[in-house]
Amino acid sequence: MPNITIKLPPRQFQTAKTRARRQGFKNPGDWARFLIEQNLILEESPSIPPKKIISEMRKTDLYQEKFLRELEQSLEYADKAN
Repeated sequence: MPNITIKLPPRQFQTAKTRARRQGFKNPGDWARFLIEQNLILEESPSIPPKKIISEMRKTDLYQEKFLRELEQSLEYADKAN
């Protein structure tokens, strides 16, 4: 398993130790590992068709039609390029 090294100034390290203890971790390293695992998303985001995105945006009446058309074209291009 790869390692990550994070250097903290003494004051921030004390804060990290305090938070780790408050949340029930034995040391700040375990707490940091937990935070990274919980906040790091390694899955691909779901693919939503551009037409559905635009139709939902159109319902809000917040966007001009020209903007929505151009956005739809950009989303389609991005899907093809990906």
